[in-house]
Amino acid sequence: MNEIQVHKDEIPATIEELKDFILIGTERLKAYRARLNAVKKLSLAKNIVEQALEDAQNVATALLFAESRLGGLISNIEKEPGKRNDLLPSTNRGTSLQDIGIGYKEQHFAQLLHENQNTMKGVINFSKQNGTIPTKYEVLKRVKEIERQNVIHKYRRAAMDEAASAIPDNSSPISDFLDKVFMSDIREVLKNLPDKSVDMIFTDADYNLPGTNYAGRRFTSDFSDYMKWYILLAQELFRVLKDDGNMFFINYARQNALLWGKYLDDVCYDVQEYVWCYNTDTGRHNKHFTKAHRSILHATKSENNRWYNYEVLEPYTHVDNVGVKRRMEAGFGNGRAPYSWFNLGTCNNIPNETKIHPCVLPEAIVDKFIRASTVAGNVILIPFGGAGTEILASKRLDRHFISAEIVDVYHGLIMQRLRDFDASQD
Repeated sequence: MNEIQVHKDEIPATIEELKDFILIGTERLKAYRARLNAVKKLSLAKNIVEQALEDAQNVATALLFAESRLGGLISNIEKEPGKRNDLLPSTNRGTSLQDIGIGYKEQHFAQLLHENQNTMKGVINFSKQNGTIPTKYEVLKRVKEIERQNVIHKYRRAAMDEAASAIPDNSSPISDFLDKVFMSDIREVLKNLPDKSVDMIFTDADYNLPGTNYAGRRFTSDFSDYMKWYILLAQELFRVLKDDGNMFFINYARQNALLWGKYLDDVCYDVQEYVWCYNTDTGRHNKHFTKAHRSILHATKSENNRWYNYEVLEPYTHVDNVGVKRRMEAGFGNGRAPYSWFNLGTCNNIPNETKIHPCVLPEAIVDKFIRASTVAGNVILIPFGGAGTEILASKRLDRHFISAEIVDVYHGLIMQRLRDFDASQD
């Protein structure tokens, strides 16, 4: 470890000593950072700046190795069945890591550093070569990216190894399309789908946001070109929807407003708008409030669209209200129909491998629309397979699905999730 100028024997060997070492080192690093910023601001001699940077790098490096050693000691604490697993391995068996100020977050970071020492050393060497200060957050970021790339590689290989379903020709019955995910542009599938053949359509298209990365692919285009594509897609979706069916378009408000005004209003019997609200605790803009919602358009072809409100009733929140009491006494005691807005948050508690897709929907939203607009055995068209959320929800609710996914990695992910679901039902 000479290349990073840190010696193991300089770092304490016990949990209690390491905790104090890290606490003092963290404060010292703050001071070195402040000194480095000061000498840069004062435009002092190059050698003074370089020395200040080197001092900060050495302290930061020592802290990373100390936390890594702490993580190793924590991992080695004896795990006794039925007992707490965070008690210190010392004579004071009643003292826990929490008791001495090492919280669960600190434990997690320490163990992560211990388990990824090569990545940690890579971050340290990169920092020295590029004049930056290494941090555990940079290590975590690098670990997550390595994991993400490994998952992408896994599902890209899976997609290569799997024989993709061929798209049936345009004379084929709808049954030939059922329960298949075609590795293709959805427009190629739509060309061959019969008119008025699906009961529900749930469209979660790319939102045309700069920088959105789909496993190395980007689909951003000029906004006017995007809207032409979006409207042409809606035209084909309208064609394959049954007269009593329902179709949904989820997007940002501007995109959906233009789709509504430039096309849906002219051809649909009715268009309703719902709003999915979420709170990410991020976002700041100098000229307006933070955008934290998506628009969901609900379009129908006739006044006879099938709709099953009773399948998605929500409990009353003001049961002491006089009006609510009257409704309950009149036989409407099971709840009310959902409102036109949903405060369901974003997707945090999802399988790690699903996170390789940048836009995973909460299954609660998908579930609500499927149950409100279809019954078992109906056919749902999901133009963009994505991470497979809508497809899995359809299968779990005993609906048939038809879907397409153009990105090989996500197609492989969907097929694996379907296999896992089938295995769980055996």
